[in-house]
Amino acid sequence: MHDTSEQQKSFQYESRKKIEKSKEKRSKVYLECISSVRTEDPILREKQEAVFKELPDIKNLAKLMRAGFRAKRREFPEDTSSDYSVVQGLMFEEMVNIENDLYNFASTDGNNSKNVESYKMVAEGTVEGSLGNQLVMVFQNADRYGYKEISKLKNPDMSFVETDETLKGEKKLKVIGVGEAKSTSKLDVRCLKQFEGFHRNLSKVAGFLNGRDDTDKHGLSHFGVGEDKIKITVTPEKDFNQYLIVASDFDIDKNNPREYFKMDGEGGMSEEQARTFEGLIKTEKIKILHSVFSHQELEQIVNKLVHIIAEEIKTEIEEYNAEQESI
Repeated sequence: MHDTSEQQKSFQYESRKKIEKSKEKRSKVYLECISSVRTEDPILREKQEAVFKELPDIKNLAKLMRAGFRAKRREFPEDTSSDYSVVQGLMFEEMVNIENDLYNFASTDGNNSKNVESYKMVAEGTVEGSLGNQLVMVFQNADRYGYKEISKLKNPDMSFVETDETLKGEKKLKVIGVGEAKSTSKLDVRCLKQFEGFHRNLSKVAGFLNGRDDTDKHGLSHFGVGEDKIKITVTPEKDFNQYLIVASDFDIDKNNPREYFKMDGEGGMSEEQARTFEGLIKTEKIKILHSVFSHQELEQIVNKLVHIIAEEIKTEIEEYNAEQESI
């Protein structure tokens, strides 16, 4: 019995070593991408490397970004953003989500090590992933779960939800805040409107899921009606936290944020909207937090991804043409 236990420990140790080695190998590609523009800040560098270790290898990431891009264009045909901007937004959101899982943007005590450990446990399959993340996926696009009744409430820009950790172990999921990632250099009217609707729409989604008895069929077995189900609640709006996650070099002054507002052209704010947004930021109804990645670092990664996707498409076209010629 003792030998078996020791063998299991040895096997687990060797498996972790292999996983860590694989992660380090993957992260080197991303580190090389940003090497020419990378920050010198040692704390940011350490966190960047931790995030990179949790990304898939860059070729698989390019496939995921391409699939995400197609889904965005299909789900939101009215969006006039450039293809590059869409991929950039997807990439920033991906990194922000990992960064939040590792280090918790909403943390006020500065002790982020617990998040790193819990993230590793999820990654290794020893504990289940966050129920908050499941709720985010429903909120981003309810159609993928077959709930067209709430599809009009979907919000693709919500990156994560902040939940009340004191309720862990209970049959409750209390949402006390949301975070939205923005990779752009200007905040536009769409950004304002998303924040204005987060609490209202999230409350409606929570109420809808709490009242469903068919969640098992829709891949959301934790939620719904029943003694074994988890009830979702949303904290009152006056206590609701809202976080806007921006690049590390987005030097917005919360006391004078207007300089970073888009006021002209498509997506530009009216004077009234600008005053509203300004008030929300100044009173910290919207708290601005910074990612560990700068615009330049993000662009270097996106440039690499776009190049890989372009080469992939080129190969597919060449293979298709070759097939047509052989017919």
